[in-house]
Amino acid sequence: MAVTDALKYIAEDPALVPFAQRIVVLHKLEESEATSSGKPASSAKGIGLSKLLGPIDAYIWVRKNPWVIPAIGIVGFLVVRKLKKK
Repeated sequence: MAVTDALKYIAEDPALVPFAQRIVVLHKLEESEATSSGKPASSAKGIGLSKLLGPIDAYIWVRKNPWVIPAIGIVGFLVVRKLKKK
């Protein structure tokens, strides 16, 4: 099952502890922001992983299409070169 596989990979990752510490900090920041602004804390459960789906999808797409990085570099070089000629 995908969830159990993912949990296994996460548990084996050496960055798990620092990542978990950052999640706790982020959660506390969001709670304090809600309290200081007078807004009720979000009733949504979890830690907001849905906010990471877009960046993770982009990362996966780039890993599947490694030609993108050199292509972006070439396009950037050509744009800068063209701008310098003006």
